[in-house]
Amino acid sequence: MAFSAHYRHPLSSRLIYALLGLAAFFYFVIAYGITVVYLRPNVLIACQNDDLNIRDLLKSIYEDAYVYGKHQPNEEQDTRNETSSNLLLESKTTSMPIIDNIDLSTLPHTHEIIPPYVKLEEKMKAVHSHRLAACVIEKNMSTIITAIMCFLEDFVSFLHANRTITSERWHTRFCRGKNEYGSVDAMLEKTKTVLEDWMIFTLVRDPLERLISAFTDKCIYNKEKKESINCYGCHQDIECFVRSVYNRTLTFAHIPSNQKHPYLMEDVHTFPQNWHCSFQTRTNKMKIIKYYSEYSERDKTYVELVKVLQERGIHQDLIVYIVEQVTTGTTFHTTINSDEKKKARATILQNSDLLDMVYSMYYHDYELFGFPKTYDK
Repeated sequence: MAFSAHYRHPLSSRLIYALLGLAAFFYFVIAYGITVVYLRPNVLIACQNDDLNIRDLLKSIYEDAYVYGKHQPNEEQDTRNETSSNLLLESKTTSMPIIDNIDLSTLPHTHEIIPPYVKLEEKMKAVHSHRLAACVIEKNMSTIITAIMCFLEDFVSFLHANRTITSERWHTRFCRGKNEYGSVDAMLEKTKTVLEDWMIFTLVRDPLERLISAFTDKCIYNKEKKESINCYGCHQDIECFVRSVYNRTLTFAHIPSNQKHPYLMEDVHTFPQNWHCSFQTRTNKMKIIKYYSEYSERDKTYVELVKVLQERGIHQDLIVYIVEQVTTGTTFHTTINSDEKKKARATILQNSDLLDMVYSMYYHDYELFGFPKTYDK
């Protein structure tokens, strides 16, 4: 059978439409990609200029994160997100009574009480637009507080760089050198302000819990390659670690101020908290928030932090974002409720000499910050 010159294959028109549809789809995808990559900064800038509100910005960045698969939602996180907003109103936790406990103040004391207020370098993080500053103390939620202050200093750039509060690390922190000062005086001089212009806050922690957290963090989970010198050479021996910390602290306290030696990473994580933040002269000029180690009481810390942010006029949507971050995520070196921590704690509580060292090292922390000197056996 001969074909007519005008004959057309019955699938040709369908094929053409299919190809046109496919081309339109790829055009849309490419156009969307260009919009996300090149126009997103304009959206951020518009938001910064109040053309869009903060909630819209956070929502748009969340949506981008889900598109690119950077955040995987789950039912547990959704549930925690629902309850986290309650922290903006009140804390619903209550303290459990201490039963069958050890009172450090009643133990035989054979070790010298470490002097207070040896001056260490301050680590100030500022939110310049709100005249809010934090003096961070290692092992007192310091990485999280540093990230929060960075986020509030420039949340647009922070989010645009795909940073999150709970994934920040000290050595790669986004605001390194941007909103940081080595002392309150340096901050005041640089900003040409006076102390009364600022609200300064800091977090303090139960001394024993902070010491144990430092041990599990630095000696077990994040130990360096050179184990012979890391963790004072104690490897994973908590008794060796406590004795080394006490001896280091005692030695450092008695060195004349004009002859101070450089201190180690372990030192700043274990030296008394009253040595930080110029507490001797600024205790009454700072908002002091207690950082609770146990999750059952952690809401108390977050409630006080929210109050500080609200008092300085931080936008409510930014506060909600911060609360959601800190209640649904943990930092890479979190040691809460770990078996190693429980074992280290038990070893110390069963050794009266180690307990006396802890009490002697941190006597002034207990007195200054009002932490109980009693612990469950």
